Amino acid sequence: MIYSNTESIRKVSIGIIIYAILSAIAAFSVAGISVGSWIIGHLLGLATVLLHLASSTIFGKKEGNVFLKAYFWSLFIRFLVVCILYALIIIWTEIEEISFTFSFVISYLFHSVIEVIFLNNKLLD
Repeated sequence: MIYSNTESIRKVSIGIIIYAILSAIAAFSVAGISVGSWIIGHLLGLATVLLHLASSTIFGKKEGNVFLKAYFWSLFIRFLVVCILYALIIIWTEIEEISFTFSFVISYLFHSVIEVIFLNNKLLD
């Protein structure tokens, strides 16, 4: 099944909202998790996918090789931004690193799966 760019972005947005709700439920219901660290980790993962949505909105109308070149450059830049933000949060705040890292990794993996689905739909168009 091939989706339009708008439909893919709508489905990604719905996935983000559902994941945010499930993540909030997990943060408040699992004993031993620092809720603040969990939420900050989730927000950093969310920032990653929002950067992806912004770059896909900007570059989504490009064709073939131009799209792939722009996509991979934006992927590299987003990776650097996320690494810098992660390091700054760990250095400048006194949050529980385990909950923060665990939440960020789960959030980032979830959003990466959504990103791969979106890229696949774009390449099939």
